[in-house]
Amino acid sequence: MKDQRPSRAAQCGNSPAQGEAAARGAQGARPSNTAPSKCIKPQEEGVVVIYGVDSLYLSIKGNLSQEAEAKLREAKGQARSDDPLDSSKAIFEADGHVLEVKAYGAGKFTYQLTDNRFRCKISSGSAKQMPLLYAQCASKALTVLGVQAVVDQFLALATALGEPEGDINVSRIDLYTDFIYLPGIDWQRRSWVGRAKEINTYFSGKQISGWAIGQGGRTSARLYDKSLEIIKSDKPYMKSLWFESGKWQPDDQVYRLEFQVRGDALREFGLSKWNSLQTGQGALWRYLTESWLRLCIPNPNDDTVARWATHPLWATLSQQAWTVDCPARRGKLEVGQPPQDKTLARNYVAVLTSSMAKYQTLDIEEAEERLHQIAEDYYAAESQFDYGMSFEEKVIGTAQEKAKRYGQPFDTTRTAAQREQEEAVKREYEKHTGK
Repeated sequence: MKDQRPSRAAQCGNSPAQGEAAARGAQGARPSNTAPSKCIKPQEEGVVVIYGVDSLYLSIKGNLSQEAEAKLREAKGQARSDDPLDSSKAIFEADGHVLEVKAYGAGKFTYQLTDNRFRCKISSGSAKQMPLLYAQCASKALTVLGVQAVVDQFLALATALGEPEGDINVSRIDLYTDFIYLPGIDWQRRSWVGRAKEINTYFSGKQISGWAIGQGGRTSARLYDKSLEIIKSDKPYMKSLWFESGKWQPDDQVYRLEFQVRGDALREFGLSKWNSLQTGQGALWRYLTESWLRLCIPNPNDDTVARWATHPLWATLSQQAWTVDCPARRGKLEVGQPPQDKTLARNYVAVLTSSMAKYQTLDIEEAEERLHQIAEDYYAAESQFDYGMSFEEKVIGTAQEKAKRYGQPFDTTRTAAQREQEEAVKREYEKHTGK
């Protein structure tokens, strides 16, 4: 059956001018999350949904405290253990967060720590010329919490490790703007005018899905189909932020313009310190979209590309007002990355039904008992290769190891009865509140 919905052009008027008039008429009105806001989206100029920082690499000098180094050294040794009961204890707690300590350092850095916010490298107390802490900030943390909150947590971690000194240094930042553009991104290659020489086009089937400009350089850019990318990378939280902006509906295709600027270029701009970059992001974005790269409308009658008119979409992106954090509603960053309940359910049903089919039974309880016995027998036979661990020890140790990776290690100070009571209270609360 043919889709009977009116086209976007019919919803917003038949021309960009009519859409622009609708946008002017809507100025001052607060965006609604219930009423579609499609009629304020000019076709040729696009509309910015959200913007922000997608990648951030930070470091700070200082001295690692003896107490922190002793904890890190012990945890690093535990991480090397083949016994999951020992390796599950390889954690470092700081500022209310639990970070996993890796078994090995990286390069000149003696220790490595990770959680859902940072991938950290830490130098030993004797390495005076090395940064105390170097961290790659997670994209999801920057998006969900906001960049300033992540920077504050980086500084809190550095303080828990020892005595940080001086300013926070930035060795890379990726700035992005997510936008809606109805015609799509199928432009001519020569429409890109700027300082970068290398321009690559990417396709999804026969449809252009993205552009990469200046790859591998101190500064580079990408413009790509973000709606397609989040399907592949499984980032449903992005849709929540888009919707909260009041400018996006589920059938809208979202694209992303993203610039990567590395340390050398940041130093050249005088923005290699967070204190400077914190307030200089807007100026950096304007330079990147006005001087470093432009999307133009090619003029076949003029060989001087500098005179070509800037594409209306690019003007919208370039003129975007920029603050430290996009004023979008922020969410809560999950502790670690445990599997979702639906994943657990599907895996459980898959294994259970395979066992039922193999052993020709439709009795679920019988199949569950058989599965348990199969696992117990298997690990009893394999115990000689697992340092003599029993089935129970193997399961408990592996569970503790996974809990550490999820950033939520077991609280061994609580008894099983206490945990069961807390779970019962939680279930009763959810039953009555619907939360």
